[in-house]
Amino acid sequence: MTEFYYGVQEMARKADRSASSGRQWAQQLPAPEVVMVSSRPAGGWRLDTWKKFADARQEPLRADLLKTIAKFEEEELALYRKYH
Repeated sequence: MTEFYYGVQEMARKADRSASSGRQWAQQLPAPEVVMVSSRPAGGWRLDTWKKFADARQEPLRADLLKTIAKFEEEELALYRKYH
């Protein structure tokens, strides 16, 4: 089954947060659930992990992250339908 993972930079960008915010989040998240191999390796987390992270944040960050996660869920569904 296809799985989807999101890095801190992608989540920060889509949530209209700075790259430095993403780097701070990386320090607060659990160990990455996947490491994407490239010239610049990066960790990634599933949306359920991101939801737990968002729920532990204060407003307005919590709301921004949950809104971004909802958009990613819609994108995942569309991609899943396209490829399956």
